[in-house]
Amino acid sequence: MKTLLALWAFFLTTNMNAQEYPKLFGNNSENVAVVFPEPIRQAIVGNDNFAFGYSPEKPQRVGLLKAQPGMDSNLIVITTDNRLYTFHLKYANSLQAWNYFIEANSGKTLKAKDTIIKKEVKVKFKDPKFEYMATHLLKPEYKTLQSRTSNDIRLGINKVLYYSDYLILILELENKSGIIFEPGKLRLFSELGNKRKKASYQKVTLDPLYISKVDKTVLSGQKERFAVILPKYIPGNSERISVQIQEKTTSRNVRLKIRRALFK
Repeated sequence: MKTLLALWAFFLTTNMNAQEYPKLFGNNSENVAVVFPEPIRQAIVGNDNFAFGYSPEKPQRVGLLKAQPGMDSNLIVITTDNRLYTFHLKYANSLQAWNYFIEANSGKTLKAKDTIIKKEVKVKFKDPKFEYMATHLLKPEYKTLQSRTSNDIRLGINKVLYYSDYLILILELENKSGIIFEPGKLRLFSELGNKRKKASYQKVTLDPLYISKVDKTVLSGQKERFAVILPKYIPGNSERISVQIQEKTTSRNVRLKIRRALFK
């Protein structure tokens, strides 16, 4: 997450009682849509028991809120028109609303200098706790639960595991082509609705906390296993989680839509 947002999230979490912010309620079985006047540029939640999904690559007005039981938190959102919105997050077993429509006058206009972020913090990828978890979980052999092959590159899911406040995916990449494959960016998405019906289709990016190392080149016939750790996230009944790996220097890519039944 961005430096500015992380600092504000910390400050507002410790001062939540000092000011009354609009409340958003979520749980782990239903998606809550938060609709802003302008597309979302950046967002961060204060605690890991809440997750807010949005698309940083192609900013959209809608973000999806999910929650696990735990302490209250906060959500900070900056939209593309340089307005900042702050919310009080609460977990609720039963939800009174599935959609929140945010008005522009509830946000605060930021100065240009406040939104210029030159450096991204990536300390989370070096967390020894995540490295230990990934190393331990990559030791056993697993059967492939589901896979997809595209351009002779196979991407498979070997294990879906919930541990504490985390969702852990064990993935396997296999090069079945006759040339080397150079893994590039890995992306994870939450997709809701039917893509053919654009009005009901939503796609948001999921930000991993940790991705274990993968060799820079995967030789023909070689397999590479790796772990991806995310904040605990349980997809809804009509929601799909997809994983995409793009080759670094070509257009080759493979995308796997993980079956909802594996998340249990």
